[in-house]
Amino acid sequence: MYLGLISIRARYRERMELIKQGIVPQNAPKPTPNKYRALRNGFLCIGVALGLIIGFVVTQCATYTEEAEALIIGSSVLFFLGIAYVLFYFATKNNKEIDSDIE
Repeated sequence: MYLGLISIRARYRERMELIKQGIVPQNAPKPTPNKYRALRNGFLCIGVALGLIIGFVVTQCATYTEEAEALIIGSSVLFFLGIAYVLFYFATKNNKEIDSDIE
């Protein structure tokens, strides 16, 4: 965090020096928003929902201890999240517009 503040302060000083010299600094262009963020989030929400549903169905079909039920539900959510990420990858792998840092 401290390095971020130093970076902001250095950028501010640089801009002020340019203004003192009569040079109007250009604003940095804003990066284009990632249009696949909503698609990724949709896949992840569906993955969580399916994982919870399947986990609850499996735990209701047989008698398990509470620890086993929690493990089954948690592992099914993680499993379907993994499937959702793989499906998102295959849905978007041919598109060149996606940046490497999807947030």
